[in-house]
Amino acid sequence: MTAAPRPGDRRATIQEWLNDEAARRAALLPPNARCPVCGERDPLVLVPNHRRIPCADHDAVRRGQSPMQLQHIAGQHNGPWVVYVSANLHRRLTVRERFRTRQYA
Repeated sequence: MTAAPRPGDRRATIQEWLNDEAARRAALLPPNARCPVCGERDPLVLVPNHRRIPCADHDAVRRGQSPMQLQHIAGQHNGPWVVYVSANLHRRLTVRERFRTRQYA
């Protein structure tokens, strides 16, 4: 897991954090990896432990599950409010939430 940014950290912006996280996850994937079903290329949503590298949405469908997941709007520990979002969007939001909560920890 990537270290949490701290004040003065060179990765103290959300975009730098996302770029670092995407690069870390891309290192787990073959070059030019993409979902064979929809063509998604975002390393934040690709599932690296399969021969065909599906996105999170299509990995859920492959496993017989719904591609929709519950997202805690304010963060899991900040309130009970949830909405359904796609598995791909859930992964993207979770990375951003991790940045926000660790930045101010």
